[in-house]
Amino acid sequence: MDLFYDDGRVKWIPKRVQEYSDKYDMTMVEAVDKIIDFKGYKYNGLFKYSFTDVREAYGLKQNGTDYIEWETHKIPSLDRLYVLFVIEIAMGNGCAYPQPTGQFDLYLDGKKIISFTVVKYSNHWEKDDVRFYFEVKKRKVGGFGDSYTLDEWIQGDNMVVNGIGYLRVPSSLLQGRKTARMKIVPVNPENSKNWIRIGNCRSVLWCNIYHGLEEVYQGKRHPSIEDYQVYFGDIHTHSGQSDFLDTEGCGTGSWVENFDYARDVACLDFFCMTDHDWQMGRADWKALKELTDAYNKPGKFVALKGYEWTSYLYGHRNVYFKDTDIEEVLDFRTEKVSIRFGLKGSTKEDPTPQDLWNWLEENQLEAITVPHHSNADQFIMDFDFYFSEKYDRLAEIYSCWGSADGISGELNINNDKYEELAVTKYMGRHRFGLIASSDGHDSHPGNASLCRGHRYFMGHPQGSGKAAVLTKTFDRDAIYEALKARRCYAVTGAPIAMYFAVNGNVMGSEVFDTPDERAEIRLIVNAMDSIKRVEIIKNGEIIHLLKNLEPLNLDITVEDDEFDKAKDSHYFVRLIQEDGEMAWSSPVYFVKS
Repeated sequence: MDLFYDDGRVKWIPKRVQEYSDKYDMTMVEAVDKIIDFKGYKYNGLFKYSFTDVREAYGLKQNGTDYIEWETHKIPSLDRLYVLFVIEIAMGNGCAYPQPTGQFDLYLDGKKIISFTVVKYSNHWEKDDVRFYFEVKKRKVGGFGDSYTLDEWIQGDNMVVNGIGYLRVPSSLLQGRKTARMKIVPVNPENSKNWIRIGNCRSVLWCNIYHGLEEVYQGKRHPSIEDYQVYFGDIHTHSGQSDFLDTEGCGTGSWVENFDYARDVACLDFFCMTDHDWQMGRADWKALKELTDAYNKPGKFVALKGYEWTSYLYGHRNVYFKDTDIEEVLDFRTEKVSIRFGLKGSTKEDPTPQDLWNWLEENQLEAITVPHHSNADQFIMDFDFYFSEKYDRLAEIYSCWGSADGISGELNINNDKYEELAVTKYMGRHRFGLIASSDGHDSHPGNASLCRGHRYFMGHPQGSGKAAVLTKTFDRDAIYEALKARRCYAVTGAPIAMYFAVNGNVMGSEVFDTPDERAEIRLIVNAMDSIKRVEIIKNGEIIHLLKNLEPLNLDITVEDDEFDKAKDSHYFVRLIQEDGEMAWSSPVYFVKS
């Protein structure tokens, strides 16, 4: 969009707004005119930390009492298909350490139209033809325990972002009104310091809004990398629902609340509700499968079927089905005896992973089994005792339990780990891919953190773990196939796009008796922050290291001069952003038969 006329004169704001409105078929409106009702923090001083000139500002925390309601500026016309309200917004976590997550419900003329949450990066939310895009203009994120004091309201925050919110609504929702009333209500079952701040500016329309307008016009788009699209999901989470136990489950919230949050607030592309086997009877499992099918919408939101298999002595594995009509989940116990975080077991009755795999075989079920928190002190497991090449296609390397990749760093807090049980140390003996997920218990899949009443639910300084898949189509079969093929990777929450291949074999591949005499490694990354460190790892050793890269995008080709096709070898990538968020690729395996 041109800011100047041909002779160099600046186009005045009304002319620019008119051109923007014509191009995007949206009537543009400054969102905040006058405050009607408010409970929270109103700035007293002149200075407000922002990317633009903020005259008044109103802060809301997720404390169960705050809210804000206001009237918009006059809407010039309702002749266009949409009205776009533009508003200055800041948000942060309110603390130097982790806080419970939640959401903010946004109402238009008394009707809730969309929910959003605190984010580190620019983000889209969409529901029922309503779009809300938050464009980050300024961003300050510290390491664990670091904090920023930026003005009288932003005091000791680990993370603060500031930018523009673009709310696009169908003109029909306004029913001919010349102004609209808006209200934001923070929602969180826990008391949290997470906050947003609404600013009343000289004019947001004066700002550089061109990129944001294009984004809200285009809507949510999935990253493209090489020949693939990248989709992000959380496939490990728990609810408080259990008819079988006639009591609470091993989490909070109903299944519906978890599905809705995953789709509408965390903006996940795919999701799986993985309640434990011990909290589900036949009726629970049947109802969960039916609900999963109801939420599954190819091309929009993929819902997988699965559950968490638990053994007191042999650890936990999530089971994911391509599809299944099996009537009940596997449980060898004659009586399900619930304890708060698992089941009482015995050496005689406790099932082994082999029992699980035998059950899948006997029932001819297409499934993937994924061990998780395998190096955490409470649930340790040794892949050398139990590992299935057919079913253990993946391992979960990161969740609310921290990292299963070693014990160093701030990813691991509040629970002890065994260094020798790091999943990456088993790659030379077993072949599996890597994913992450939340293991959330707070009814906030894709955005999980602290949760009251669950002793082992750790607060983590980085994002909520996600699995990323590379695929060319977007439906249940495609997501499942990518996971089974190990064409996937793990992220700590940041939607980092990554492509990793060796000699053209994409991550997850097994290459038997390769004819290649050398190894050419290709890595493409579209990061969300400056890249602090990239490690290309072969057989447990770093063979190529990059540090402190300013660009967010990386495309490199590296050769392994010591490649020997006569020997087994495996390669994978570990990446760390400047803000601490991480990604791990699945390996490429070269196997000498």
